[in-house]
Amino acid sequence: MAPESQELLYSDKSDIWSVGCMVLDMMTTSMKTDTQITGILENVKGDPLCLQRTLEEIQDKVGYSEELYQLLPWMLKIHPKERPSTSDLLREPYVLKCLALIGSPLSGLKKTLPPGVLEECNDSSIDNIIEIMKSYTEFEDAQLLALKHLNNYDPDRDGLLDIGDTIQLVSLAMRTHKDSFKIQCEGGRVLHSLISQALEKDDNEENLSREDLVLTLVEAARGYPQREELIAVILSVMMMISVSEAAAETLRRSGFLWDLVRVLERSLESRDMCQSCCALIWSLAMTENQTEARCLNNAVSVICDLLKKYPADGGLVESACTSLWILGMKGHIAAEQTEAVTLLLMEALQAHAQRPLLSKNICSALTGLVVNSELAACRVLVPVTGISGLSLIKGLYRLHADDPEIVENLCLLLSEMAQYGSARPELLLQHIDQLMSDIKERYDSLEEITTLADAVLTRLNS
Repeated sequence: MAPESQELLYSDKSDIWSVGCMVLDMMTTSMKTDTQITGILENVKGDPLCLQRTLEEIQDKVGYSEELYQLLPWMLKIHPKERPSTSDLLREPYVLKCLALIGSPLSGLKKTLPPGVLEECNDSSIDNIIEIMKSYTEFEDAQLLALKHLNNYDPDRDGLLDIGDTIQLVSLAMRTHKDSFKIQCEGGRVLHSLISQALEKDDNEENLSREDLVLTLVEAARGYPQREELIAVILSVMMMISVSEAAAETLRRSGFLWDLVRVLERSLESRDMCQSCCALIWSLAMTENQTEARCLNNAVSVICDLLKKYPADGGLVESACTSLWILGMKGHIAAEQTEAVTLLLMEALQAHAQRPLLSKNICSALTGLVVNSELAACRVLVPVTGISGLSLIKGLYRLHADDPEIVENLCLLLSEMAQYGSARPELLLQHIDQLMSDIKERYDSLEEITTLADAVLTRLNS
């Protein structure tokens, strides 16, 4: 026990004394009997010279590092105030080296590989690379080198990999070395490649939906929110795995939608990042819950900013409008946003009417707005940069008259608009009744379309 313990005084410094005594005990074991060691430990409590003589004797007969000889007298100071604290010891290079040797995170140092392992990794087959990853999970340099090998993996040259097993190993490496940006980047690229291969196989559900994989991606994105090169890879992998309902549900439960909206808001200058974010918002918003409602309300404003910034980019506009469609369907477009969103959708439709998916989804999005807002119906009627909304809709029909999905969506939109008395005069003035008759004749064999066309005509004539 520390000298002050005899007076029933105790502090953290007393533990430092105890550790020092254990070290001194181990240093003298090879040259002293148990009785002699007990005597030394008792004498150092009151005689500093006893410790000095003992250390000199040990140095002559055994020999330890000079750093240890300097550290031990400090730890065995008789007065507690003169001893180091735990924090003081953790700043000592010798202590940090010792902690690193046992793999303690307190060291703040990376564990170093035994000699020859890196050379072995460089010269190994892909099977040996996998074994090295399994054997040296805590060694950053081994994991990094293995991941680089996996990024150069060629199935034709290197043979087949167990994709599921390798995904687990890569996920483990990324979680174990969260503080290594290089590991996150290399690991993200390997996962992208492995998931791409898994999607080509029929038995990919288990590989895509693993919870550890999903949470690894979420942790990586949250750990480096400002590193666009990593976030881009992570979002790409997330988009691929979100085809699995289980993976999409795990992503949603992780609360990643909040992170995703913030990424989109920060990344408006990056076209590719915006597209990835919109695609993932669409996927995750399909299964959102009430706790995520506020972040999705914010997403509407950010996506509107995106549409204003990239009006001529058809691919990006298509992704953004698809996201607005699902957000509107889920009730996340506020009443005060309705007019602005409607006009943006109409402008997008005018600029990119030749894109079938965009046209179909914009019609669906507009229908969702019109169902709940007469103002939205009126805004569809007003001119959009010189062309009336109804002229735009008729032009869309002429462009996609052979696409029954677009025609059905057009009829549904016009049916909802015709429920408002304020819209009917303009609909009749623009000969929408004649358009419905033409559609009925063209699609007389498709009951869904003819029923909708009849509904429009009935409302127009009411």
